Amino acid sequence: MVGSPRRYADLAWETHLRSPQVIRLRLPDGFGVYALHEGVSARCSGMFYQAGFGFSVDTVTFRDLLEREVTDFPAAEYDTFRAFTEERSQTAAILGEFEDS
Repeated sequence: MVGSPRRYADLAWETHLRSPQVIRLRLPDGFGVYALHEGVSARCSGMFYQAGFGFSVDTVTFRDLLEREVTDFPAAEYDTFRAFTEERSQTAAILGEFEDS
């Protein structure tokens, strides 16, 4: 569970947001990828999040993107925002598993 179960005031941000990230991990010699999960995708009113992994040769690539096209989010719809945030938090649970080959 993420955050308070309810909100009394609207959420507000000064600007829209587009935040892409790419992280590349080069595996040490002798290590391989045991499993990579498909990723996480979440959407709510004016917001989008996507994260996932890729693998090529000896490099694991993690990509995520958070977009927010709203500057205000009504307190009355907080359950939707909270569910969106909980879906985003699943990114931590999709970390790849590596093994020494």
